Amino acid sequence: MFKVIFLANKTGARRLPLLALVFVLGSGIGLLAQSLDSLQKLEETVVRPSLRQDEVTGQTPYSLKPQAAQSLSDLLQRQSPFYIKSYGAGLLGSISLRGSGAAHTSVFWNGVNLQNPMNGQLDFSLVPGFFLDQAQVYSGGSGELFGSGALGGVISLNSEVKAANQTEFAAILGSFGQASGQAGLNRLFGKQAFRIRAFYSKAENNYSFINRGLPGKPEQTLEHAQQDAGGLLADYRYQIKEKQSLDLHYWFQQNKRFLPPTMLEQNSVAEQNDLSHRVVGEFRHSGKLDFLFRAAWLHDELLYLNPAANIHSNSINDGLIQDLEFRKQIKRHRLFASLHNTYYQARQAAYGETRSQWRQALDVAHTYIAKNGKVRTALRQELWKGKAVPFAASLSGELNLKNIQLSSHLAKLYRIPNFNDLYWQPGGNPDIQPEEGFSGEVGIAWKKQNDVNSLQTKLTAYTSLIDNWIIWLPENGIWSAQNIRQVLSRGLEYRLEAGHLANQSYWKLDFNGSFTLTENQKASSGSDLSVGKQLIYVPYWKHSLGLTWNRGNWKLGYRHVWNGGVYTSADNSSWILPWQTGSFTTDYSFGLLGTDFSLRGSIENISNTQYEIMEWRPMPGRWFRLSIHLKI
Repeated sequence: MFKVIFLANKTGARRLPLLALVFVLGSGIGLLAQSLDSLQKLEETVVRPSLRQDEVTGQTPYSLKPQAAQSLSDLLQRQSPFYIKSYGAGLLGSISLRGSGAAHTSVFWNGVNLQNPMNGQLDFSLVPGFFLDQAQVYSGGSGELFGSGALGGVISLNSEVKAANQTEFAAILGSFGQASGQAGLNRLFGKQAFRIRAFYSKAENNYSFINRGLPGKPEQTLEHAQQDAGGLLADYRYQIKEKQSLDLHYWFQQNKRFLPPTMLEQNSVAEQNDLSHRVVGEFRHSGKLDFLFRAAWLHDELLYLNPAANIHSNSINDGLIQDLEFRKQIKRHRLFASLHNTYYQARQAAYGETRSQWRQALDVAHTYIAKNGKVRTALRQELWKGKAVPFAASLSGELNLKNIQLSSHLAKLYRIPNFNDLYWQPGGNPDIQPEEGFSGEVGIAWKKQNDVNSLQTKLTAYTSLIDNWIIWLPENGIWSAQNIRQVLSRGLEYRLEAGHLANQSYWKLDFNGSFTLTENQKASSGSDLSVGKQLIYVPYWKHSLGLTWNRGNWKLGYRHVWNGGVYTSADNSSWILPWQTGSFTTDYSFGLLGTDFSLRGSIENISNTQYEIMEWRPMPGRWFRLSIHLKI
């Protein structure tokens, strides 16, 4: 195993978990005092979205299929049309939804926003697929329901208990010293269910690459890239009555990563250590008035060490969150309202002192449900620093015509600056304003199926205009956060799925893609050459094609990803070339002595393509992975 040392205030750190559990459990103690005379057995468990997630209209989510051996970054790269900015195997991964920045996509886990309040992001490479039961991507502005930070879209992650007693184990081996062990246990006790999952993984990541940054472009081996990670996830459900339940979730994770040099550096001694505790408690009541209460505590630490540059940077933040959600159906009208209270505290030497922030918000929505569609209006008002920020609102609709569905979504959006934008010294700007703007989309979907064939497709056209886009620019020799840019995005998203059953075999083809134009509309100075140019690290296009075959115990699959080139300078004078990769997987499943076995092998980057996603950061060439899964 590994050891990560954090130089935080240990006394305070020890107290925080206890205080958080008191906060989460104490917030709902009155709810547990109700009569428990009804001994209701747990029904078949399915992933249950929050009430506000049910309110999404006019935006069809991309549903990802979680894979135990892949991170959220890997899942998004392979299964979605969205651009994932990866610094290398197991290194920082973030997303650009419809040309937006990494801080413009909110990530919710069991209804709680995981965006780091210090930098506004979540590192997708640190989210293990083994901990996910559902992963969905809602592209397009959704701030009227999901709050600040959802200018580009929302990623919803959920973990749940299962409906049956089960024990599972997995062992995974791969190229470049990859090794991982996973274990899970699910148990039912009358009206209670408990599930726990744990993993440990390590990797050397010592793959070879062509260094185009050196004369002669020699082949080198990536050094100082080792990684260790471990985590535990616990889910608990108590079915109080038929229409009342209590859910508790706890997620612990620790990661240690050595940060390799770029192609332009001779060596690196930098490393990064991440630690997270996440606790969520939720009470849900269904009836004439649907009601949901949620409380959460989030704790994250990031320690960055670079002895060569004499850097020892420790970033620590805590979040306390309380949500109330209500929903009422009156004939064809559905009314929704929610209250949110959030407190963030952050500690970082560059801030000068401990910084804190309160946020309160009210959401209201009305949905009219017709026989062949629905129309929804929504409004959100948030308080920040005790003052109202620009409100968020939306108007959306869906119309169903036999095999065709038409959809539309128009929204007014905003994003509150993160702690780094406000307080980092030098350069932070306490007077910086929230980003705000508009987005709109229209879509058409077609679906048809019978006992042998199925076919569905969707095309979406979208646009957005964001003002006060926050960017860090040099001023008097110091980089500082400023509201400078106005960014216009427009584009297309398209997807197709086809299935065919023949001779006891099932074939499935899926294709998705996107085309994006994202340009700066406002100059920051007279010498600014970025006006009218594509934003950096936003490709014009990305496509993904998958083909799978199932027959009996066998499953074969092939996935091909095409990624357009990206510019690496604001004036578009430098760029990274387009790239494409293919991967092949094979699965064989069988039962023996009451145990279900699954064997999987995969070849990644079959063509051994040499490519970069972030400039001067090489990605791995051809590599292999083998795994065995047992379920008892």
